[in-house]
Amino acid sequence: MLKLGVPAGGMLLFEGGAFAMAALMMGWLGTVPLAAHQVALGCAALTFMFPLGLSTATSLRISQARGEGRPDAVRAIGFGSLATGAVVMGTFALIFALAGPWIAAAFTPATDVAGLAARLLIVAAIFQLFDGAQVIGAGALRGLTDVRVPTALTFVAYWVVALPLGYGLAFHTSLGPIGVWTGLACGLAGAALALGGRFHRLTAR
Repeated sequence: MLKLGVPAGGMLLFEGGAFAMAALMMGWLGTVPLAAHQVALGCAALTFMFPLGLSTATSLRISQARGEGRPDAVRAIGFGSLATGAVVMGTFALIFALAGPWIAAAFTPATDVAGLAARLLIVAAIFQLFDGAQVIGAGALRGLTDVRVPTALTFVAYWVVALPLGYGLAFHTSLGPIGVWTGLACGLAGAALALGGRFHRLTAR
């Protein structure tokens, strides 16, 4: 249990820690960026619950299929879940992109905070697909009891790519708060591609 649980917990720690660090960087940029970050992050966290649930179901179904000796079903379950997640998160991405200003305004009457939050929601719309894919991919790999390499991949994606890139874009370009979220989006994209690619390789054998 520890051999599986500790690395799996590490994946959650690296991702959650990266978003906590992003909030800290937003605080360095000022109160308005931090408030806008909280508004946009609350929306993204709500939609994240859907692929998170799919991830858990995927992990359980894949482990069951492996135990029953149905290796062909494993690949179908994994990619079927990824396709379902893409549809769900693509829908939320459209809502964020098209209704971002109205969503942000519902949280606060402060126009500066709502305006920045709406811009952050556009970035959130971009990384919705990646966010869903990476958590479902991680769940699929957990169903294969493959946790050590995915943990290393998530560490690189969030702490080697996302946070340094976000810091550089936020404090050394004119992007400011948008730069932090751009870095997070790149990290999520890297994690999604790496985890999805590993699942493809392991199930193609």
